[in-house]
Amino acid sequence: MNFIFKNAALQKQFDTEGYIVIPFLNSGQVAQLKALYKKHFPSEPDAFYSSSFLNNADLKKQINEETDSVISENINNTFTNFKSLGSSFLSKPSGKTGIMPVHQDWTVVDESIFASVTAWIPLTDTFEKNGAIKVLSGSHLFSSAFRGPTIPSVFQHIENEILKRMTTLEMKAGEAFIFNHALLHASSENISGEERIALLTDCFTKKRSCVFIIKMNMKKLKSMK
Repeated sequence: MNFIFKNAALQKQFDTEGYIVIPFLNSGQVAQLKALYKKHFPSEPDAFYSSSFLNNADLKKQINEETDSVISENINNTFTNFKSLGSSFLSKPSGKTGIMPVHQDWTVVDESIFASVTAWIPLTDTFEKNGAIKVLSGSHLFSSAFRGPTIPSVFQHIENEILKRMTTLEMKAGEAFIFNHALLHASSENISGEERIALLTDCFTKKRSCVFIIKMNMKKLKSMK
C-alpha cells in the first residue's frame, strides 16, 4: 500500500476512486497565485497553455519557487512521505483549442511500488461552461500499462464511451482535485468567454529505502548462484 495522505479517510477514498476533492487554499492564497500568474502571463493565450512549456529554465524555477512559497504549508499538511516534482500554471482559454480529450497522465514511477499524484487547484470557480474537469471514478485500477507521449493509449478505441460515463467536477477556487496519474480524466470546451486558470503541482511517494531494495536484490542474486 502506497500511503501518501496523512488523513486515513482521504487515503481510503483515493485508493478506491483514484481521486479526492478537498478544500485546500484560502481566498488570500488564491489571490496571491492569480497575481503571480498575471505578472508572468498578462495576456490570455490562444490555446491551452502550461508554464511547464516555457523554454526559460530560470523563469520556470522562479515560478516554482514563488508558487511553493504560497502552497508549501498546505502540501505539507496534506501529504506524507512525499517528494515534490514542482508546480506550473495552466490556462484554458475560451474556444475549442482548450479541449482536453480523455487521457491518463504519464507514468513517472514504478506504480507497483510507489504512488504519483497531481493536485489540480483552480484559481477561478469551475463548472461545465468553462470546461470543468471530468473523471471516471476507479479507472486508475483498469490497467497497469506504461503511459507516455509516444505510447498509444490502451483506451484509445473506447474514449467516446468513457466520456459518456464521466462525472463533471464543479469546484470552487482554492479547492484541490488530487488524482492518481493513472486516472482517466478530460475537460470540455471553455465557452464562458473568460480564461480558466489553475495551478498544478505534482508529487510522488519517496522510496522506502534504497539500502533495503539493494539488500533484497543481493539476496535474490545469491539465491540464484
